[in-house]
Amino acid sequence: MAGHFAAARPHAYLTPVALGAAVANEVYNAGGRTSRGNGAALSAAVTAALPAADFTNTRSGYAVLLREAATAYGWSDDDNERVIPTIPGPRPAPAPSERPDAPRPRTEGRAGR
Repeated sequence: MAGHFAAARPHAYLTPVALGAAVANEVYNAGGRTSRGNGAALSAAVTAALPAADFTNTRSGYAVLLREAATAYGWSDDDNERVIPTIPGPRPAPAPSERPDAPRPRTEGRAGR
């Protein structure tokens, strides 16, 4: 959450909606990216672990508080490393190349046979 608040509109004020959405996103990711399961209990636990939100603070200011709280709980930046690699995007189509040894389509001869 701290990384998100520090990167996305860091100078905007933190809002209750943004904080709630960030909690919901983290619970969704922790639950295997599904809404099945016990998300309400995990959401309550995450919310209880968060530092007090001052909605006169910027998103980047709250990100600092989140990092401090995470460190106090014993978490480090290594805990945010991806465990499962991401799926790469589509590969670009190969560029046509002219190979001198490749057979060429026939342009003469009997057609329709």
